[in-house]
Amino acid sequence: MARLFVDENDLALGKALAGNHLGDVLFPGHVDLPDVPRGTIDDEWLPVTGAQKLVVITRDKRIRYRPVEKRMWVVHAVRGFVLTGRKSPVDDRQPSHGRAPLARSSGPDGRAADGSLDVRLGRGSAA
Repeated sequence: MARLFVDENDLALGKALAGNHLGDVLFPGHVDLPDVPRGTIDDEWLPVTGAQKLVVITRDKRIRYRPVEKRMWVVHAVRGFVLTGRKSPVDDRQPSHGRAPLARSSGPDGRAADGSLDVRLGRGSAA
């Protein structure tokens, strides 16, 4: 499984994922990522994530408008996803302590009762 880096702009998601996938999910301020404390600007953490081959998850939709930052993604071979939804998939309904369950029970089509897709990340899974 690829190791993930969740940008500080969705720290709640990073912490929730890290609670379920210890060691596979890092974020600014994570104890296993001392080179990227909270508040680190993108230009400083992009080289670190590229060097460690972390897959980046960010909500920074303006990346394509910042030439320097855009170039750093390419120069440092950063792989990642830009989430474009209006809010974090982690919300007030999940506990803010311990291991927050991310997976919900779902029907045979993979959709939960609220219509959202049930996505499960697990060690060694093909998903």
